[in-house]
Amino acid sequence: MKSKLLIQVRLRSGTTERTCLVDNADIRTGSWITLKNEDPGRRWEVIWMSHEINRADVHSDWHAGGL
Repeated sequence: MKSKLLIQVRLRSGTTERTCLVDNADIRTGSWITLKNEDPGRRWEVIWMSHEINRADVHSDWHAGGL
C-alpha cells in the first residue's frame, strides 16, 4: 500500500541534481536512495527535504512547459 504522505526532495548523483516526490517518510537529509524505474545501480543523495504533503493534494494532471 502506498503512503498517504509524500515528501519533495532535492537529490544529487555526481554532478546531476533533480527534484522529485518520494513516498518514503523514513529518509532524511544525507540519506542515499535509488529511484524506481531508473538505473538500479545509481544512488542519489538527499540534499534537501520539504515538509510532508498529502498525496491527494498533488495534481498529476497538470502539465508544465509548452503546448
